Amino acid sequence: MKKTVHQIIWLSIPFALLLFIVCQSGEHTDEWFDNGLVYFCPNCRGDFYPDAVGECENCNGMTSSCAFKYCYDCAKELNVCQYCGVER
Repeated sequence: MKKTVHQIIWLSIPFALLLFIVCQSGEHTDEWFDNGLVYFCPNCRGDFYPDAVGECENCNGMTSSCAFKYCYDCAKELNVCQYCGVER
């Protein structure tokens, strides 16, 4: 049981950091936001997202939020917003 608890704790640290970074991203602007962890369109850039793990619609890998449609790598590859999926 302790191993599972430690795994959960270690997995939650990057997501908590991601949430902090997203929260610090500022107000809506006309520019896309890419900090190496998240890739957002101008409309989604300043919003708050839950830090529960989700599943990417493209590769079925993990996303950093259950609200995201795509993981960071797929969003960059497809050139779409991680959250809403709008094309750049």
